[in-house]
Amino acid sequence: MDEVFVGYNAWASEALDIAVGADLVYEELDGDRGVFVSEAIKAHTAILSVPFESLLNLYSIAQSPLREIPHLHEREDDCLAWFLMYETFLNPNSKWARHLQVLPKDFHNILYFADDDIALLQGSNVYYVARQLQQQVVSDFDELKVTILPETLRALADDFSSDAILAAFTLENYKWALSVIWSRFVSVATSTDSMVKCMVPVFDMFNHDPSAQMAHGFDPRTQAFVLQSHQYWAPGTQVFINYGALPNHKLLTLYGFVLAKNPYDTVELWAPMSEDAPYYARKMAFISAHGLAQHSRQPFDLTTLGVNEELLAYLRIQRMDVAELSSFEGSSFAYEPLSDDNEKSTLTALIYALQQMLARYPTSIEEDEALLGQTPTEHERMVITLRLSDKKILTQHIEWLQEKLIPVLARLTEQD
Repeated sequence: MDEVFVGYNAWASEALDIAVGADLVYEELDGDRGVFVSEAIKAHTAILSVPFESLLNLYSIAQSPLREIPHLHEREDDCLAWFLMYETFLNPNSKWARHLQVLPKDFHNILYFADDDIALLQGSNVYYVARQLQQQVVSDFDELKVTILPETLRALADDFSSDAILAAFTLENYKWALSVIWSRFVSVATSTDSMVKCMVPVFDMFNHDPSAQMAHGFDPRTQAFVLQSHQYWAPGTQVFINYGALPNHKLLTLYGFVLAKNPYDTVELWAPMSEDAPYYARKMAFISAHGLAQHSRQPFDLTTLGVNEELLAYLRIQRMDVAELSSFEGSSFAYEPLSDDNEKSTLTALIYALQQMLARYPTSIEEDEALLGQTPTEHERMVITLRLSDKKILTQHIEWLQEKLIPVLARLTEQD
């Protein structure tokens, strides 16, 4: 067992009343720390039960000196980050001290990418997300220094020196705290209409596997967060939890890792219709009737499962001429081709858009595969893995759409 975890399970039980239903061992494997089991876990075994009062969340702040600070509760992540910095870097009597000591000191999410690393993301949508997010975090902290930090100095003045407080609430510690929240906190449904982000000791030590058959959530009967296994785990194996259907661009941005073979990987495609488009209002009415209005402000996902039929319906409606607008009615007609001319216009436009997206990448699939074999740095490996998956998805979609286009062109040629 990793030395920093010696006595950790006993502490969790004694200090936080956490019930651990398996012999959990914390080890490092290939540079990553994980949770292993020394004895088999049978399916339908309750692995953890964590009382609500042992979770760190917004309600915890009510028991701290930070509770009276104005404006602190305006943004949940900022509020939690501020409290996490206080508990980690100032409060010697924190009830979570032992857990905070074993949290990672370093993260590899997008906040910690240097400019050279971000440059490698060129072509991917994550390139723009990375730039924006790094700037936003700095801007948010500058705001907190003006709105929250002075009140924090006053609230903690009796217990800590100004130097100690200023040393705790820094930009680097803020980035660390946000990284902990993004990658380790979980949203807990404490009631039918209330979701609360929580740090769950022990639970947040498990790594992610999208195929893991595990269930977790809040049990209102016991007022505890529970983790239950729905599969068998052999002795000596690493036990995983399932974060959900997360694509690599979210895993990299928020968690700091990617999966080489991610079944939920996606490429986002934005396809909003200009308000200057002919018959905009009539087309938007059809789009709304199809339940697709949200895509004027949300992207479509391109996945490995096949062509996105909602995307095709959306684009078919965008390209309807006046005769077609008068000929069709209902809420599902656009999920099938409207006419060969409309289908040709839709498919050729989408193929061209995907080809343009593919052309934005400075390297080919073959070049990226070769780069992965040249022992890249950790950040380089993650970026190459991400953009390689993006390019494979785009290439596959272009091929699928070209297959759809061939019979359409053949019919139009016969008509001529």
